[in-house]
Order: sequence, then structure tokens, then C-alpha cells
Amino acid sequence: MQIIEKTRIYNPDAWGASGIFSAFSHDGQLIAVRVPSNLYNSSRKTKDNLFVYDITGKIIWSGYSADSGDGNEKGIVFYPDKYSILVPGCDDNNGNLDGLKCYQIGGTGYTLPFNQTHLSGINTSIILASDNGEAILGRKCGDDGLFCVIGKKELPINLTHCTEAYFSPDIELLALTSILGYKSWLYQLSEHFKNIEMFGQFVCFLPDKKILEYVNKNFVVWDFCNMQEIHNIRVALPASIVSGASTDDGQFIALCDFLGEISIWETKNFTLMSKTKLASNYIVSRMRFSNDRQYLLTEVMDGERIRKEIIVWLTNL
Repeated sequence: MQIIEKTRIYNPDAWGASGIFSAFSHDGQLIAVRVPSNLYNSSRKTKDNLFVYDITGKIIWSGYSADSGDGNEKGIVFYPDKYSILVPGCDDNNGNLDGLKCYQIGGTGYTLPFNQTHLSGINTSIILASDNGEAILGRKCGDDGLFCVIGKKELPINLTHCTEAYFSPDIELLALTSILGYKSWLYQLSEHFKNIEMFGQFVCFLPDKKILEYVNKNFVVWDFCNMQEIHNIRVALPASIVSGASTDDGQFIALCDFLGEISIWETKNFTLMSKTKLASNYIVSRMRFSNDRQYLLTEVMDGERIRKEIIVWLTNL
């Protein structure tokens, strides 16, 4: 088995050279890219700043959404499904209809689904949406931490920085990771709200409320229901990892370590199946398997930790 590069999505003519925000659809078939207007530069040759591609790199929709231009309106997510995207920013006429805007792919206009929540208004960043569209994680400029909106419930998350965030499939847990010190935190999003600083680094959620963590060069699987360790297996990896993902059935995981090596493992015995190496100093910030396990979608950071391209890998699992 080999990890083979299928598609590299990189368009400096449309995106410029200052970095992008990206998101993967819940089935791993679409990629959304947003170029913040405050990052516009002379190298950009188009006005559109919203782009949706399929896994072959074919563009299927593009559009425009104005930002406030102050750098505090970050992110893009698919919400509430793969047919819509949610982005921050002011309205196209710089008027009063500001806040998180939901655009239907292939359509025109937008809605404001969060204008009655804590995440309304300008200077809002959107970080994460759950696969079923039930939960959203964002940040308002000036707040000390993040804010999670689940239905009509709003939960403050007392953490000032995270590199990536992950909802568990049942929306009961939220994992946050940071490449500053390679730390991870786990939040229980229930009436018994609590947070846990993990011993090691969060890799991914597995089925049946199990969590995969990387601790001192060991894969550790534990059950959140009873906080019991299930597996603890030594593996040949560097001291730190950057990102991870699991197939829907939990049979395989992928991860990228801080040296830029992407590897795929089966989880029954944590056997290494395949690996490949990115260019020097490049790492994967976010990754996701397609539902059919045929593809691994990755957002790639360059040596300056700027997100500039998407690579889709053929896995043939």
C-alpha cells in the first residue's frame, strides 16, 4: 500500500501569496478555500475570495464576501452541510448586516444563522463546525477565550489559543490542540461541563467514545466513559505530532509528525501501513479521510507556518 499524491490545489493567482483558510466537507469530497480581504495583495488577479473545489481540483463554485479587513475575522467551515459554507465578515455594502454569513454553494445571497447568539457581529472568527451542523466553535475579538454554540446552548471555552479543534461524532466532546508546546485539551460539552489537559497530544476520536492520544512516543487509547486505558503501544515516531484523523469506522488513522511525515496506521494492532514525506519544513495542519476511505485530504503549512495549499492523497484503503 502507498500514499500517492492525487491532487495539489494551489492557486496564487486567485489566492495571492499571503495565506488561506480552508475546510473539508463532512464526506471528504469537497474543499472550501477563503482568502481574507485584508490579505489581498498585488499578486491576486481575481476579486472572488471564496472558492469550492472537488477532490480532483476542479472548481465548482466561487464567490465574494467582504471582511472588515482588521485580521480578526478568520476561518471558513461547511455549515450546516456540504452544500453551504459559513464565513465571517461585514456585508458586501459595508452596512449593518454583519456577522457569520452562510452562502449556499451555487446560489446567490446569504443568511445570518448566528445573529442572535454570542457569535453575532463583526470581528468574529469561525473555527469549527460539527459534521451534522449542530455545533459551532468561534471567537469574538476581545474575548478571553472561545465560544461554543450547540443548538440554543452557549458555552465559553477558557482557552486563548488553539491550532486545530475537533468535535467528537456525538458532539459530547471537544478537543483542542496547539503546536505551541504541542499541547491538547479536552472539553466535555454537557451539563457537567469540564475540561481536561491531556497528558500527551490528541490524535483523533475513535468510535464508541474512545480517544487516541500520543504520549511519550506511545499510542494510548482510552475510554472517556470510564477514563480507563485500553491500549498503550510503543511506536517509532518523533516526539511530537501535528495533526491526525480517523476513518469513520476507526479501522485506520492518519497523522503528520512535526518533521512533515504523513503516516497511515491500522488500529487493531497499530501497524504502520504506509508513509510519505512532505517538502522540508512543511507540515499538515488539518486532515480528513473521505467517507469511502479512498482519499486523505490535508491542509499544508509552509516553513513559516502559513497555510497555502491543499493536497489530496490516494490511500486505497
